[in-house]
Amino acid sequence: MPIDYSRFDNIDVSDDEDEQAYKARKEAEEAGRRASKAQAKECVEAWWQACPKQSQFSVECAARLTRAGTTSLYNTMTGPLKGLGLGFERPLTKDDSLETVQGLLKYVALERVGLPGLTGVPEGWDVFGRPPASRIELDDDEGQTFSIEAWDGSKLKATVRKARVVALEGHDANYRVAPGMPAPAETYFLVRCGLRATLRLNCVLVV
Repeated sequence: MPIDYSRFDNIDVSDDEDEQAYKARKEAEEAGRRASKAQAKECVEAWWQACPKQSQFSVECAARLTRAGTTSLYNTMTGPLKGLGLGFERPLTKDDSLETVQGLLKYVALERVGLPGLTGVPEGWDVFGRPPASRIELDDDEGQTFSIEAWDGSKLKATVRKARVVALEGHDANYRVAPGMPAPAETYFLVRCGLRATLRLNCVLVV
């Protein structure tokens, strides 16, 4: 059955606020969001233009990676590489050698990339780089590479080189979208780009 959203029309109207005042308030709020979006987008575009060669940047990430349930995927949901995951053929053990760990690696999950040095973005805006896909395969034909340089049974040091970033994305976390409803245009933006990132990882894996 279709949802009748009209029943929510007056949900924000207080007892002492008439329809005209309500409309003026909503218009002012929308104008504020548009101005906030414009500022955030301008900061992101300036950051992009300031990248070395306008195509490369580096991200340092120190994170704690834990296994996702009973799988052999170790991931983190915090930090500049929120959503980063390392997928192996089987769960790791403290006795695995560096060579064994490198051989067991199947893919790198990468949902978003932080933008180091980005400043001036209005409070509440969540801004990040978007990869073209949610994972990097080891037989990637786009020049992306992943190497594990050190492993001592819990701490892992690795580098992702030439990770592709195809867009710079921003969302106004101050605005909550009702379930099933589209986000207003003034609460998000997408800037198409062609960037390559070097991701230096110093991680603790809970094995």
